[in-house]
Amino acid sequence: MKINCYLATVLKDQDFISKLLKHFKGRNDISTDELFAFFTKEEGKIPVNTISWRIYHLKEKGILTHVGRATYAVGKTDKGNFIPFISAHVKKIYSQIKKELPYLNISIWDTRLLNSFMIHQIGRFFIVVETEKEGMESVFNLLSATNKNVFLNPDNKTLERYASNFNESIIIQQLITEAPTLQVQGIDTISIEKLIVDCLAEKELLFAHQEELDNIFSSIAERFNISIKSARRYASRRGQSAELDKVLHTYFKVSALNEKSAKL
Repeated sequence: MKINCYLATVLKDQDFISKLLKHFKGRNDISTDELFAFFTKEEGKIPVNTISWRIYHLKEKGILTHVGRATYAVGKTDKGNFIPFISAHVKKIYSQIKKELPYLNISIWDTRLLNSFMIHQIGRFFIVVETEKEGMESVFNLLSATNKNVFLNPDNKTLERYASNFNESIIIQQLITEAPTLQVQGIDTISIEKLIVDCLAEKELLFAHQEELDNIFSSIAERFNISIKSARRYASRRGQSAELDKVLHTYFKVSALNEKSAKL
């Protein structure tokens, strides 16, 4: 009873809520650790369960919104979670690989999904199949037996000379360890965090999209929740941390201090 009264008193305290809103103003990447630190600073040492209840009630009041795993935003948000469309053709390719090479880790995505974020539409597409390094050649041999438009880790010249002859090409690449992926309809595919970083890292593969990056990132920031932690972890593995920092600051309004906090 005492805890409930104490919670009610704190939550009604507009001064406390004003401090919280001011401290996390504009943030959409607030970690649970940061919230715990804020409550402890303002109220002294209090039980973890009490803080958890406060976070719950702040969510109920619309002061905080849960936007990802242990991540919150200030205020309400109309943003959704990114779920890429899986075409019948992508399903067929994925199923073919898993049937013949069941022990390989496979992730697959279609660059058509980028058109939904762009103003100028692109008419040539890649179905990108990513797998562990040791399995790349096996996947290539399997798919190229029935398709002429399959390319194994192509460089820029190969893309320009050969892949450009097809409206759609299948690209075999290495799957980066711990890459953030999604399970959609039983298929391992690209997450929004991976998509952002790949747009920065894959300048040759996604050469036709580079002039549309402003529209792509603006649209993603407006429409979808992202995990800052996941994006930064993957960017680090791809050597894109500095570039991602710029994107987070420009389009997601995440400062350098906030980014560091998001890694906690």
